[in-house]
Amino acid sequence: MNALLQSQYAVTRFSDVVTGRIAHWNKTNLVASREIRANLDKLTPFAKEVFTWFHAGAVAAVKMLLLERRIFRAPLLRVDTKTLAVDNFRGLYLVIITYYTHIFSMSNSDVADDVRDALYQIVSNRNEAASILDRLRTEESREGDRPRQFSQIEQQMFVWEKAAEALSITDYKNIALWNRFNGVALEWYAFAIENIVKRVAHA
Repeated sequence: MNALLQSQYAVTRFSDVVTGRIAHWNKTNLVASREIRANLDKLTPFAKEVFTWFHAGAVAAVKMLLLERRIFRAPLLRVDTKTLAVDNFRGLYLVIITYYTHIFSMSNSDVADDVRDALYQIVSNRNEAASILDRLRTEESREGDRPRQFSQIEQQMFVWEKAAEALSITDYKNIALWNRFNGVALEWYAFAIENIVKRVAHA
């Protein structure tokens, strides 16, 4: 990073501190994140390993989407984080970690029930998590009289709409925002899976 970019980054970070953006982030996002982390101790060793990394991935995704300022640019989701409360972050973590649980369950059917049960023990709203999982698994769309499963794109759009709802984003049909959210969420899911596989292989 050259001197000009370093200077711009320093000014941006200083602005975040002075305006109270970082302090508010710590009072809201960190509270929601720590609640989940505390609940991880309720889980079996296998489930704890899985959800420790799902939680780590979700934390990194939320930070990248809402807090990190790229040089000369706003964060990926242009939300004024000072308007967000703890419940907004609880809802966002619930959506992301539930999405991770769904993807994991689809490719690991032998432990699908176990990971779903573990999910319900750590999130802020069990019923909402169950509702999202059910919707992602349900054959709701129809072509004529023949039901078909949600396509991958439909699943991703649904998850984005739930995330936007958690953050009170009204422009949820904005394809650019969906693209940013989905790209970041899946990037950190891949990170979580890579680490889960490493730990399980060496267990």
